[in-house]
Amino acid sequence: MSKTLVAFRDKNSFVLKDQIKSICNGEARFDAEQRVWMVPQGALPELTRLSSEMNASNQNKSAEVWKKACKKCGHRFVKKGTVEYDEVLVAFKIMMKESEKNEEEEEEEDVNEDDVVFD
Repeated sequence: MSKTLVAFRDKNSFVLKDQIKSICNGEARFDAEQRVWMVPQGALPELTRLSSEMNASNQNKSAEVWKKACKKCGHRFVKKGTVEYDEVLVAFKIMMKESEKNEEEEEEEDVNEDDVVFD
């Protein structure tokens, strides 16, 4: 008897693909035509929870970087549509790119070639 597969339509599905494969024990499949993961119905709540946690984490990170960008530009608060907002937005985008680059470098540092053992 096969398990019912349902579509996991989520903006984080690509980032979560390893977790999808792990949680679904090889029963998930990617439908290239619809560009969506088909997962067992029982796995959907856990995958949705993981995606929500990821969204919350990203929002917290963005808010932190926005506050730092405001401070860097000499503002406590800026209103959308103002010159000050545009100034902070430029700084924010640069800081977010730097933050993402630093995270990638940290991930690369986690794997040290000297620690790899070849048989």
